[in-house]
Amino acid sequence: MSRHSRSSSDWRHAAFAWLTGSTRLKREADKQHPEAAVVEYLEERQLLTSISGAGSVAEQLAADSVSPSTLVDTDQALAMAVQSDGKIVLVGAAETDTNGGSDFAVTRLNADGSLDTTFGTNGKLTIAFDLGGDKTDVATCVAIQTDGKIVVGGFSQVTISGNFDFSAARLNANGTLDPAFGTNGKTTVAFDSGGNDDDRASGLAIQSDGKIVIVGYTTRSFNGNCDFAITRLNANGQLDTTFSDDGKKMVDFHGGDDLASAVAVQPNGRSVVVGSASQAQAGYDFAIVRITPTGSLDRSFTGDGKKTFGFNRGGSRNDVASSVALQADGGIVLSGTSDSSSAGGDFAVARLKASGSLDTHFGTHGRETVGFDLGAGNDDEVTGVALQSDGKIVLAGFTQRNDTGDFDFAAVRLNTNGDLDTSFSTDGKQTVPLNLGGTNTDLVRAVVIQSDGKILLAGSALKTNPANADFAIARLNTDGGVDNTFGTNGIKTVPFDLN
Repeated sequence: MSRHSRSSSDWRHAAFAWLTGSTRLKREADKQHPEAAVVEYLEERQLLTSISGAGSVAEQLAADSVSPSTLVDTDQALAMAVQSDGKIVLVGAAETDTNGGSDFAVTRLNADGSLDTTFGTNGKLTIAFDLGGDKTDVATCVAIQTDGKIVVGGFSQVTISGNFDFSAARLNANGTLDPAFGTNGKTTVAFDSGGNDDDRASGLAIQSDGKIVIVGYTTRSFNGNCDFAITRLNANGQLDTTFSDDGKKMVDFHGGDDLASAVAVQPNGRSVVVGSASQAQAGYDFAIVRITPTGSLDRSFTGDGKKTFGFNRGGSRNDVASSVALQADGGIVLSGTSDSSSAGGDFAVARLKASGSLDTHFGTHGRETVGFDLGAGNDDEVTGVALQSDGKIVLAGFTQRNDTGDFDFAAVRLNTNGDLDTSFSTDGKQTVPLNLGGTNTDLVRAVVIQSDGKILLAGSALKTNPANADFAIARLNTDGGVDNTFGTNGIKTVPFDLN
């Protein structure tokens, strides 16, 4: 399906999927048309296709009659990192025009939630690659180097036909582009493995030697099949040709759609990449691969270096991993969303041993699910995971409310064995409604635990008058309560309003 062949009503089945940062919504669209995923809203005010299900984010938006033409100034935080001095870096995309263009958007906050005016212009900046097409540049990931420089990754449009490349930029501590990285502080990587050459990055990590690992997916045929895509850059932004000979690696699981969402680097330099892989019968499973420092599959992990597994709870049988965290003992925690036959998606988490086998001392046979089930579509989605210093696991995402169908920031804390931690918000679960207006759609995209144990949840919040969205962040105390010393009553929003 070309980006120009959809009817104007198709947006109702998916508009806001990019806004949500929802892995499940993105996955449903990618399953049918990967080339249309993530940024179609920015391209045509109609994001994805083939999404259905009562109470979904898209349907709620449609029910509230928020049309593409009235959504302006959509500024979405999609990733977050915390500096050693406690300052908070948020990255995402800021819409630049009504044709769907966008730039990398970056803001830095002080520890109290106020804008850091020593960064960029009054605490904010945007980065344009402007390679072609609608000039759509979306930042999806961020990491802080040991020298304080900020590496931002994402993807950039090359042609109007849907050709995207991995893109990355590095900023100095004051927010200026670092000319020692790539070309004038920016670089792109094209896999161009087939189809419409659609390559999109979703996660990055920095090795101890300063090299940068970026992961996502590459489309390898016009029928939409895609593979995990992994690239490694030297510290200067150039491709590291000691990694998989040319600096790029693709991984296929079962011949279908394979989409990497996150990466973490182990102390031994091996990269753990997680995401989702489609199955021959139907649906998606959690997928994980471990790559050696030279870019080959690590066959000490599961025997062939990769693994897929599902939660098998019925419904659409879609289990989608969105994030990963590494434990000190070598254990690997994957989090994401699992569909249920009786309700919408639930928070899902699994723990693997260092060998790649499921850790049966965690949850039920190595897996656990948590539902908020507040009502409406009972749609609970995980977009991030973080580990506390005591080993407890924090999952973050969003949940659909009962009375209105709105979506709220949501967090869960688990004990090390996978049980809900009842010292966190009395039942192990917490929701934070921002309620800025419109559909009150508040969606977490990232979670970070501060050195003092407080929990940062970052994403986006929809507003009205006009109907737009801003970067949004909330902070929780260690007991799960909202930290009212942060921002305004525990919440901070940041508009870019370029359009």
